[in-house]
Amino acid sequence: MPRECRRPARNFQPSPGTITAYHPPGGPGVRVDTHIYDGYTVPPYYDSLLAKVIVHGNTRAEALARIAPGAGLVYH
Repeated sequence: MPRECRRPARNFQPSPGTITAYHPPGGPGVRVDTHIYDGYTVPPYYDSLLAKVIVHGNTRAEALARIAPGAGLVYH
């Protein structure tokens, strides 16, 4: 479930700025690929894929159960 730093209220224009709190999801079968961190400044011209969450399980249902807690905002 991708999340982008874009604001729907602004016609999905990019939303650069400083990430003030970053809380990546984790646990068994959960991996986060990213380069962001607390205090990271998102430049005005950036690739909208700032983080990728990868989840696996023995079944689709197990993988979906593992991603459910991490499907919300992982940064703000």
